[in-house]
Amino acid sequence: FTWGSCCRSSNIDNGMADADWTLRAVMYPYTNPVTGAVMPADPCFDSSPEFKELAKTIICTGYEFSYSHNASDIELDQIIYSWGDPLGSSAAYNPSIPNATALAFAGGVPPYTVNSPIPGNPTLDATTGEITYNSNTAGVFVTCVKVEAFKCGQLVAEIYREVQVVLVDCSIYNPPIDG
Repeated sequence: FTWGSCCRSSNIDNGMADADWTLRAVMYPYTNPVTGAVMPADPCFDSSPEFKELAKTIICTGYEFSYSHNASDIELDQIIYSWGDPLGSSAAYNPSIPNATALAFAGGVPPYTVNSPIPGNPTLDATTGEITYNSNTAGVFVTCVKVEAFKCGQLVAEIYREVQVVLVDCSIYNPPIDG
């Protein structure tokens, strides 16, 4: 399943400025380990994980910041978090090659990558989904998180969430007071 549009912000500092964007979710077939029966992905037999936390998008620089997307799965499937590839045009999306329209992280210092999309050495806990970083660099950055759901060890669903993070030097709004 995909949905996309034009265009990303012109202010993005880690590449992809003005590029199209695509959101996606993927469902996979499931083989019952007891009966051997295959349940096809179409029609869907399972629900994909759901994000329960609102995205945090405007954050002050100079402080350690942690948050989680708090994904949950109604069938209680195992959930694993990882960084994902932001996608470009939905018209070119091919589910058999899911990252074919992935956009390159480019520009900025340090060089940004899928696993390090924002300044401040971000970490992503694969089990809890908690992202932690401490950035002193202001700017606008695209991030993408992938959540996979596993039923009896088999991948049955994945969903991607992109968040455009705006890091702001908040000291300009509350300058230190000399006493």
